Amino acid sequence: MVCTSFIPNGIHDCVRFISPTAFTPNGDGNNDVLYVRGGPFSLFDFRIFDQWGTQIFQANVQSEGWDGKFHGTAQPEGTFVWTLTGTTVDGKQVKMTGNVTILR
Repeated sequence: MVCTSFIPNGIHDCVRFISPTAFTPNGDGNNDVLYVRGGPFSLFDFRIFDQWGTQIFQANVQSEGWDGKFHGTAQPEGTFVWTLTGTTVDGKQVKMTGNVTILR
């Protein structure tokens, strides 16, 4: 569960979602694609950036995940930054950032 903001009465406004901190896009059929789970989201914008700030992936549909490639080229092992903005089906606004590591 991630608490995204505070509301005036002091109660946290929380959204359940999961974005793993690592994945292994090596073609073995296990943990090959990074998905955002939870929400569910009615509006969804998930982006991945490399270490130089270049956007290398964007999904506007929650069912679309990142396979660790940019223009068909497998990205090197390392850490990438993600952003997630959206709205859950029950109207909660989400704006989050984090990172994910590719392990090979």
